Amino acid sequence: MSKNPSHSYSSSSDEAPDPFDVMIEKTGCMSHHIAVMECMADHRDWRKCQTLLKEFKICMANSKNSPIKTNASNS
Repeated sequence: MSKNPSHSYSSSSDEAPDPFDVMIEKTGCMSHHIAVMECMADHRDWRKCQTLLKEFKICMANSKNSPIKTNASNS
């Protein structure tokens, strides 16, 4: 199987949605998550994606539906 199931942004009708993607969708931070994943794919170095990672962290921390509760001011 060549498809990475944890980051499938398109789904066919016979596949169940990935639980991780469903969780991120509920937070309203999917656009941030996609931006981080695209940056990682482009640069292959997480250090070059720090700004996007911080924005994603803040979005997740501010979301009522996020299972991740952090102090966004510590970033």
